[in-house]
Amino acid sequence: MNRILLKLTKAGEPLPVLSSKLFGMPDVWDEFEWPEKIHEDMDDYIYDLEFVCQINCAEAAPYDKDGILPKTGMLYFFDDNECGAKKGDPVVFYYDGDLSELSPYLEDKDSCHEDSYVHYTERAIAFECNSYSGWRDKYALNDPDYHFLLGRPSDPEQAGLGAHLPPDKWQMLLQIHWDRLVGGSLMYICWFISKSNLANKDFSKAWVEYAYD
Repeated sequence: MNRILLKLTKAGEPLPVLSSKLFGMPDVWDEFEWPEKIHEDMDDYIYDLEFVCQINCAEAAPYDKDGILPKTGMLYFFDDNECGAKKGDPVVFYYDGDLSELSPYLEDKDSCHEDSYVHYTERAIAFECNSYSGWRDKYALNDPDYHFLLGRPSDPEQAGLGAHLPPDKWQMLLQIHWDRLVGGSLMYICWFISKSNLANKDFSKAWVEYAYD
């Protein structure tokens, strides 16, 4: 099973617009509205979801040997760092318009929660072809470069990620080895989508699952 290994490097200066990256500010269209939620236990508290990853589909396409992802456009992955995302939350966005129209998101300085947009240092992404041979493959769990597009979760037997899903019906979009990036008890974040929605480029119903130490 083919997948794409994400090789991360720290950006010494702001990355060019349209770069594939982790963290920092996404490059978005004029009408983009940052996803937000009402806190489950504090109904008057509205907070922003956390931007995690931006994938320029044209950059990833040469490494997508099975042609699963869109070949053009931009994919954006968000997470709920307050309460944990649930099915139905908007966590993946897809833009398939003119990429020249995209520009770095500008914080709303009038927002009461503008400091929540950026939590971690921007990281540049390079892609590498890779194949999934079971979660005990050549990338041991202590390998810091353990982030993937496509394939299957690296640790489904231990963490249960995707184990309850019919394998012919769903696709993992992205796995981030979270504790190797920022620490804490959260081991992985994985974004999933049904194959039918993926074929229709409908990312609005993608969802997130978590694995903890």
